[in-house]
Amino acid sequence: FVARPGLDWAVVKAGTRIATSSLRRQLMLSAAKPGVTLLPLRGNVDTRLRKLAEGEYDAMVIAVAGLKRLGRVDVPHEPLDVKIMLPAPAQGALALEVKTSRHDISQIVAQLDHQATRRCVEFERAFLGAVGGGCGSPVGAYARLQAGGVLFEGFFAHEGEAVGKR
Repeated sequence: FVARPGLDWAVVKAGTRIATSSLRRQLMLSAAKPGVTLLPLRGNVDTRLRKLAEGEYDAMVIAVAGLKRLGRVDVPHEPLDVKIMLPAPAQGALALEVKTSRHDISQIVAQLDHQATRRCVEFERAFLGAVGGGCGSPVGAYARLQAGGVLFEGFFAHEGEAVGKR
């Protein structure tokens, strides 16, 4: 959550203009803060920040990973709790594909495999498949290992449906 100076997530109210480029984020923002005005978010990060500074919107929701990747951690931001904004399924996970004939490479890559992350990603992707989601679908999923099992939260919406609670 990146906002104009003085605006924190806790005080966002109906009518606040929030920009985002993701339908998933729009739906989850509407559920968390009914009555906010949602606006499309276009342009690169610098363009988006300029538009925020110029007052085109009061706040925007973008991926923190994008700010980090661009070296813009100097931008004041407030990470949103997963109870408010679930990530896209498997967001942030990396996958490597190796030809089945390359056993030597498979052995090297196997050392990079993180079983806990793999298990969580498998849950999230299975949820995506179960709801018939794809790259542009408004689907959120967050799995984490806990007490010998997997704690899972999911969100999805079909076009034209009202958004409910998770």
